[in-house]
Amino acid sequence: KYATAAARKANEDKIDAVIEAWTRERSAAEVMLCLQKAGVAAYAVPDGKTLFNDAQLKFRRHYLPLDHPEIGVHAYEQPGFRLSKTPAEVNRSPLFAEHNEYVYTELLGITDAEFVQLLADGVLE
Repeated sequence: KYATAAARKANEDKIDAVIEAWTRERSAAEVMLCLQKAGVAAYAVPDGKTLFNDAQLKFRRHYLPLDHPEIGVHAYEQPGFRLSKTPAEVNRSPLFAEHNEYVYTELLGITDAEFVQLLADGVLE
């Protein structure tokens, strides 16, 4: 009755109910292990709080606390890999318009005087 994709689609509600009843009685880890033992590629997807408190991620310093001028100390994720010759640099999130002067004068080539005038005219608000 469930041998083909069309048959499974036709019985979708019944299949969902059986799976729901089966998973309701088990933890996510139990479901994952049971499925893995049966040869199904499965992994319990953790929530953010679980990840933040994960011992391995703490050991690898995956979350780096950085001070932000508006929100205080905040944990920022580092890349999941480390490169010995080109290590990543993790910085706090920028403030709104924090890098305007650099973008306008260095990247876009606007003179300092033009930038000051744009500020004075309220164009960059």
